Amino acid sequence: MMVEIKFSHRYNPDGMWQSICPECYRTVAESREEADLKRAESIHVCLSLNGRMVRID
Repeated sequence: MMVEIKFSHRYNPDGMWQSICPECYRTVAESREEADLKRAESIHVCLSLNGRMVRID
């Protein structure tokens, strides 16, 4: 089952942006530019905490 996931973006005091997957709670990318997070988000595959495989397209 394909599921659209809305990643959370967090800006840290060190000037880095992080992208966090709301399904598995992993940090999938870090970058100085928020726009750079999209590529890592587009290829992220996680095994969510509820046990179902989630692929993000």
